[in-house]
Amino acid sequence: MNTSRRRIRPIEGEWFLVEPRNINRNLFKTDSWIGPEEQQALRKINNSFDLLDIQPDKFGKPFEILVPKKNWENKTVKEMINMCKDYGGKFSTGIATGFLWAQIIDNGETPKNYCEGPDTLECYRLVAWENGVFLTGGSQESSLDFSATHIEMIPMFDTFVPDNTVPQIIRYLE
Repeated sequence: MNTSRRRIRPIEGEWFLVEPRNINRNLFKTDSWIGPEEQQALRKINNSFDLLDIQPDKFGKPFEILVPKKNWENKTVKEMINMCKDYGGKFSTGIATGFLWAQIIDNGETPKNYCEGPDTLECYRLVAWENGVFLTGGSQESSLDFSATHIEMIPMFDTFVPDNTVPQIIRYLE
């Protein structure tokens, strides 16, 4: 039995279960998402659900997300993307991240706390969004208090070596 579903949020070094078809979508049809980070997260979450409606076989599969513990020095963006297969997965997308955020809120986290409060993870996550690879979330290793849903809109090119950063990794269960 996979017990990763029991946690509300991911923690470093452990796979976190996301089940797009089982998430309560009514949580994301509300006007109570008022903060700027909440609004951005809501748009990304609803974009993921829109794609699920269009292609349920492709986007409805359960998957797990891994935020690896950072135990390396000075890796480029390309090296971090390539290392995803070493963990048994692939480089995560913004679509999967939208479902991840929805799962966390469905698990019991409040949108305000998750989207507006400081991130609890140690490192930023590299994620492939629709318009490029960007740092996502915050970093307890940084002096900046970004939320877990923050997207730093500075493109991460292959040769860039970002500080306090790990790749977000996905693996499908079916």
